[in-house]
Amino acid sequence: MPPLERRQPPAVAAADHRPQTNRIEASPALSTSSGEPKRRLRSRRHTKRTSAEQPEDIGVDGKPILRLSGDKNLILNTRNPVIIFLAKNELSLSLLFLAVLHGSYWLGYQWPEQWICMQHRTNSVIGANGAAGTAGAVERFVRGVHDFKFVFYWIVQLVAIRSVLLHHLLPIIPRALGIGSARKQRRFCEMAWNMLYITASWAIGYSVWEASPYYMNTENLYANYPDEHVLMPYGLKWYYL
Repeated sequence: MPPLERRQPPAVAAADHRPQTNRIEASPALSTSSGEPKRRLRSRRHTKRTSAEQPEDIGVDGKPILRLSGDKNLILNTRNPVIIFLAKNELSLSLLFLAVLHGSYWLGYQWPEQWICMQHRTNSVIGANGAAGTAGAVERFVRGVHDFKFVFYWIVQLVAIRSVLLHHLLPIIPRALGIGSARKQRRFCEMAWNMLYITASWAIGYSVWEASPYYMNTENLYANYPDEHVLMPYGLKWYYL
């Protein structure tokens, strides 16, 4: 039996007894197989680049995805021509509606007032402390059928503001930061718009709550309910709608 330092495991010993020609012949094959994945990776990257440049892609559900060209870089998973038309012309249609509405209002027509101004004003006047007929009283409003016009008017305004910020102003920030990917730029603008909208709505809601008699006083939430609670001041109804 040989000494301990000269013993070898059976697997290693069997590998050493293989002919030298096999190991020499295997080296070109290894070099060829190692180069093949590189070529596959290059072709895969080239395929991704070419598919990104195409206007149409295939979604996970197998349906074509329409990618709108231009600075908007919108992706619509639909073939509905109405939705595509609205997505392409959301800013121009919103500005056209607002221009017609405000232009008619400035020319003296009465019908735009139902869209621009708050409707359903009541004759009841309640003071700041909730008592009727006191000093510092403010006008109150109730719900009505014409509120949907006011809501639609503000929907159009928000669509116009969102389009200007999302597609024209906010993309300047990721481009200045060196973000070259169109997908990352679009994601950055969407998250920035969400942050601005939530921050503004929270700040306006807090100011309305602070000016109301319910601020830090939960007892007023149930005082004279529901008679006086249907009478809302302008700011509260505006934020509610």
